[in-house]
Amino acid sequence: MRTALSVLSGREGVTIRGGAPAKGELWLEADYEANGKDFLFATGVFLIDGLKSVAQEYPKNCVLNITERRN
Repeated sequence: MRTALSVLSGREGVTIRGGAPAKGELWLEADYEANGKDFLFATGVFLIDGLKSVAQEYPKNCVLNITERRN
């Protein structure tokens, strides 16, 4: 997750906000412009698939909540 956020934060056309308010908690928000859309979507698929896998393997320790907002 940290590597994906690092890569996204340096990508032109992508704006990332995130945090870790408590041990074991993470949140991420992303906005994009046209030139960053494809890269963000590909990275998002990678992250979501990986986090779903962790949540399925460790359901007592990992809960995944995804909220999509469109402006």
